[in-house]
Amino acid sequence: MPSVANAGADQQILLNQNTNLAGNVPIVGSGVWSVTTGNGVINNNSNPLSLITNLTIGENIFMWTIKNGTCPNSFDEVTILVNGLEIPTGFSPNDDGNNDLFVIPGLDQMNNTVEIFNRWGIIIFSSNNYQNDWS
Repeated sequence: MPSVANAGADQQILLNQNTNLAGNVPIVGSGVWSVTTGNGVINNNSNPLSLITNLTIGENIFMWTIKNGTCPNSFDEVTILVNGLEIPTGFSPNDDGNNDLFVIPGLDQMNNTVEIFNRWGIIIFSSNNYQNDWS
């Protein structure tokens, strides 16, 4: 019988980030990764710790299958949840306690440029690598 497959713990990352899969190294048999749901490019589908890139927003599920000849396969799945950015369409920094801060969760983890325009199309704020620090 092949080793019992373990695809590792589920993960949660931000859009445009890469991660490594975390399957167990088979003692008996050989393993292979496959995409069950979603999308991702597996750098080396026979490496239990392979780099994975090009993940899509939402759930991406990958299966780690360990095979050994004609014996039944052992498999396990891991889910990598990719969170996109939720960009507010407006905010009102008037100190009333509602929508006073301009925060885009996760934006401070990636390179970015933020420009804020007033209702007449005039730039009132611009920042490279905005860190959710405008209030």
